[in-house]
Amino acid sequence: MTKLTKTRIEIADRHTSLCFLNKNGTTPGPLGFGGSSQYRDLYKKIAAAGLANYSDLAGKQGAILDKLCSRLPEDPYKPLKYWLWYMGRGPELGEVWAEAIPVLATLDCRIDIQLPPGFPAKVKLLPQVLLYPFGWSTWVSVLISGEHTLDDLSALVVHIFQQSPFSSPLYAKPLTLSAHLDFVANGIRTDAFAGAATKDRKDVSLALVITVLEKHGGAPDLRALGVAGEQQLRSLVVPTGPASGKSFENLVFHFRSKDDPNYDLNYLVTDQLGRFVWMENLLRPEDKNQMKLECYHHNSFRALVQAWHFYGLIKSGSEDGLFQQWKKSKKKAAPANNEEQEDDPLASLMTTAFRRLDNFGYQNASLRAFLEADSIKKQIEASRKKAISAGLLTPDSGGNTQSGADEQ
Repeated sequence: MTKLTKTRIEIADRHTSLCFLNKNGTTPGPLGFGGSSQYRDLYKKIAAAGLANYSDLAGKQGAILDKLCSRLPEDPYKPLKYWLWYMGRGPELGEVWAEAIPVLATLDCRIDIQLPPGFPAKVKLLPQVLLYPFGWSTWVSVLISGEHTLDDLSALVVHIFQQSPFSSPLYAKPLTLSAHLDFVANGIRTDAFAGAATKDRKDVSLALVITVLEKHGGAPDLRALGVAGEQQLRSLVVPTGPASGKSFENLVFHFRSKDDPNYDLNYLVTDQLGRFVWMENLLRPEDKNQMKLECYHHNSFRALVQAWHFYGLIKSGSEDGLFQQWKKSKKKAAPANNEEQEDDPLASLMTTAFRRLDNFGYQNASLRAFLEADSIKKQIEASRKKAISAGLLTPDSGGNTQSGADEQ
């Protein structure tokens, strides 16, 4: 029987707000998200402090945010592999706006998770927030340690998504996942954006990445799953709401070639924004296998959320008329010098968003499943046409998506 001993679950929502990119909108909020220089100054303060208090940066107590942390590598000459795959090097302070490097924040309140009755393993909850100048993701990170089965894992995921497991001294009663995310969002609007004037768009989906990191015993071989086993993996990646309707075969990416004897033991199951990773070859307790799995898990989540935010940015920009508004403002304004053009907050972010969606740099199977979805590709091209029409992009700005290798 398959016994899991360590599993990670990452969950994130996505809010997109153009309030600081709209020239007719609000002034920069408490943290100064209104332009490249303000964002760079904020990042400089955070990087200098290492772990900065929200109150020191904003001059007031946060409604929900506590500590803010830089996402830059401590040593740009020895960056994490994620940055090497994403940018080819470690990002520098001057690039935090243009490359949309988020700020990591912690919450100023304790959040606990109530487990399903009889759940056999320990569960650690780490609530965080990724802040972008154009939105945020409330990030729920869950670590399961101790013996548990796939049935236990499925029960916990369904419990998180369908019950009311989140408790806090600030909550009158336990909240559902959706209600918890909404509570945090209200605080973020006050602490980092423009309060009621934030006018953010919330995506109806949630990003979900699940990776088994340690186990003993057998493995869920795709050849022997049967209908019940396939349904279990489907429900892991889409625990609530309607699934895509694709056949199970079309939801699976194999990490090994067909002639490999472990072809059906190393795979990714993906549907919508849900991901389940099983890499049998890295679940052997030898060498640096667990570190490689941890790395793959975190990089898959980071890349998916980053691309999802870029997608939300260009979609909101094109659908909210911001591109044409930018075009009109440029016609009325006096000719800008090169330095002013380079510092245009909207133009620099949109250029990066389209460039990264075309050629993300780090592209494993999880990210390619997102970028190659027909609905995503259609929206990117529709937004690109509007951006070109407004003069934000040049007609030859389209790029080809590269397929990176999945590391094991």
